Amino acid sequence: MQIRLLQLAVLLICLSGCIDRHTNTPAFYVWKSKLSAEDADTAYLNTLGVQKIYARMFDVDNKGNGAFPTADYSPSSGNPDFQQEVVPVIFITNQTILQCPAADIEKLARNCADRIDTVYRSHFNKLPNEYQFDCDWTVKTKENYFNFLKHIRKLRKGALVSCTIRLHQIKFKDKTGIPPVDKGTLMYYASSEPTDFENKNTILNNKDAASYIKDVGSYPLHLDIALPLYSWGIVRNPFGQIKLINGIRQATIGAHPEYYKQTKEGVYNILQSHYLGGVWVNKDYELKVEEVSPETLLEAAQILQRKLRKENREIIFYHLDKEILKQYSTQQLTNIINAFS
Repeated sequence: MQIRLLQLAVLLICLSGCIDRHTNTPAFYVWKSKLSAEDADTAYLNTLGVQKIYARMFDVDNKGNGAFPTADYSPSSGNPDFQQEVVPVIFITNQTILQCPAADIEKLARNCADRIDTVYRSHFNKLPNEYQFDCDWTVKTKENYFNFLKHIRKLRKGALVSCTIRLHQIKFKDKTGIPPVDKGTLMYYASSEPTDFENKNTILNNKDAASYIKDVGSYPLHLDIALPLYSWGIVRNPFGQIKLINGIRQATIGAHPEYYKQTKEGVYNILQSHYLGGVWVNKDYELKVEEVSPETLLEAAQILQRKLRKENREIIFYHLDKEILKQYSTQQLTNIINAFS
């Protein structure tokens, strides 16, 4: 009997050694042009084990007079000294890529790379180890955008180059193509348009989002995962026009129930004109409140875990903000990260 137990123990040890072990490392996006020391909650980040901060450095847009950067990153209120590695992220509008002549793509890449280095060095006194680009490219713009990324890789040899990837770019990869980068970050949110008032949650509806990733395991790039922590209010006027107000939660509504009448789950009729999140909203407009619960995020992690290849990856939460962090405990986020294993 003892021999059989010993043999079983040896077998279990051997099997455990054959398991494809991988780790999931938490990270955060910072999507503000200015970051306060309060937002950079050192204790929270350290408890969670965060090793990277993906910080928006600037945007690049073309409003008809050429491509120009906007909204330079500028730490404020004590200039937070991150213990984590900071990765610069640049948002490029699809319009910029569309309107840029093919002959000028290399120049655009060089200008972006140089500006990233200038802004990054001014804050961190060194050059970045990784460059990330955020662009919702389409079939029409993929050639220009992919050439842009190729030029970035040539210009910054030795550094990682990554890019964000939307759900539709995963599902329709045969049309939208595979970006020429070292790795991608799948933005597992924005599963439908905020104009869809019939959809309970357009930030993250797991049923909708899961329909985009049936074949994500065969996507020929390493994928990190970005998950949403943000919330918003969607205000709709009688003509169907909408406006997004960031940071609105059910607790916002609960603080002033006299302003709202619930018509269905998450949707309200505005009873009095007032300021909501610094934005004036009119009586008789509709308001839809969307936020993502820890339970929804945990379900998302479980869905993704079943579909993704088993490899080391970063789980990047969007985004770092003191008010957002109040809504999620470090234990809740840890449970979500562990669900990927």
